[in-house]
Amino acid sequence: MRTTIHLLLAFASAAFAESALAVELTPAEQAFQDHAAYVNTVTLPVVIEKCEALQPGYMTRAAPLYFRFAIEKRENIERGRLLTLSEIPRDWSIKVYHDRVLAKRLEPLDTGSAEEKRQICDAGMSVLSGVRIPGTWPVKYE
Repeated sequence: MRTTIHLLLAFASAAFAESALAVELTPAEQAFQDHAAYVNTVTLPVVIEKCEALQPGYMTRAAPLYFRFAIEKRENIERGRLLTLSEIPRDWSIKVYHDRVLAKRLEPLDTGSAEEKRQICDAGMSVLSGVRIPGTWPVKYE
């Protein structure tokens, strides 16, 4: 009985702490978070692979977080996919969009300085750890 009470108290404390930390997002901010979740499903596997070559052990740390991210954010990812694909220019295919995203966001992993590469690897791990990327919807495409 005593263990049950402690478990209930721990659960209630965790639930309270999580709701206290939750931040209300505007619809435009939430839409951007959904978009970012989708884009991260495209970019993070490449980041993980390239960062493993730069920082041995990166994949071991990042892969479980990526799968957790993909499972926990599946609704955000799907909403972000729908939002993103509805806004890309009509003459772009999904492959063109993905290629542009990868080139624009990940080029420094191939051509950047050691510091730029480290920053991208750190940012990838931050996203996988739950850090939100600031921004609002809609995103402007170039």
